[in-house]
Amino acid sequence: MDRLLLVLGGTLFLLALGAAYRASASAQGAPLWIPLAMVPLMVGHTLPYFLPVALMTAVSLTYGRMVAEGEHVALLAAGSSPMRLLAPAWMAGILAALVSFPLLSGVLPGLYSKTKDLLHRTRFAALENPDPGSSEIHYEGLHLSWQARDAGGSFRDVILSFDEGKDPLLVRAEKAVLTVEGTDLLLSFEGMRTSTLSSDGEEWKVESGGTATLKVDLASLAGPDFARSPRPKDFSSGEILKRLDAGEVSEREKPKYLFTFHQRFSLAGACIPLALLGALMGRRWGSGGGSKSVSAVLLFLLLGFYPLVWLGEALVLGGGWHPALGAWLPVSVSLLLLGFLQAGDR
Repeated sequence: MDRLLLVLGGTLFLLALGAAYRASASAQGAPLWIPLAMVPLMVGHTLPYFLPVALMTAVSLTYGRMVAEGEHVALLAAGSSPMRLLAPAWMAGILAALVSFPLLSGVLPGLYSKTKDLLHRTRFAALENPDPGSSEIHYEGLHLSWQARDAGGSFRDVILSFDEGKDPLLVRAEKAVLTVEGTDLLLSFEGMRTSTLSSDGEEWKVESGGTATLKVDLASLAGPDFARSPRPKDFSSGEILKRLDAGEVSEREKPKYLFTFHQRFSLAGACIPLALLGALMGRRWGSGGGSKSVSAVLLFLLLGFYPLVWLGEALVLGGGWHPALGAWLPVSVSLLLLGFLQAGDR
């Protein structure tokens, strides 16, 4: 258990570093709390996929040390069977499966949604937090320029224009305050003057000496790319079944939903054969200090298990395979390799 916690801690640290880099790169200009909040969310929805790496590595190191110190021979001489020696690996695999399935089935979909919301907020980061040294903002056809900013963050001598529409709108104001609420941009103007040139050549103007508020729907400006359609991974396993039973999923999308549903069971169930594989690899190649067994584990995961996960999805979506067959493909191959190594140990 101590090795599992050590390896898992190292894995979490590396995931956190990668998530921090990605969050900082995608949230440039956003308030500090946005990238800080994105880091644990990104780590959370990648952890179940890296749990097999930590599990197999920790188990192989444990059994490799047992072989290196001669404990393996002593236990066999004392009457323990080779299968009984795998009991700790069984327990580690079952525990990891019990932890992994709720994460994959119920927790991850919520993390995907929260991460998506934060990524949407980063698209408005330049509007919420303009560069202090800049004098203009551009967002999807919206153009805002100013001459100066006061200590409170208000804009002075503002010009606002839009590219969209047949009748271009131009807004001038002595002062403007900008806030973002959800996907709406709220602009409060003082001393506002608006003008437009219509398509028939007629120009009209409006002036307001008081405060006027203009609300802009940023999502509509961004177009259809902003509000993407929900993916199967955005729904919990229970929600997937409800959507399928209610007929809310098109025939074209059904294989994706069914594959996601079965894959959550297969990835959780894979922890058991992977733990046993780690034990056998450690027992076979761990006498040299553990480097050989760890290398074997990583080679199998990087060149075997995870490519089979992607291959199974491709065969379902493009090859017409049943979703259950594609989802359980990497587990099936892992079981075959487990049987081969187990037969070689006898």
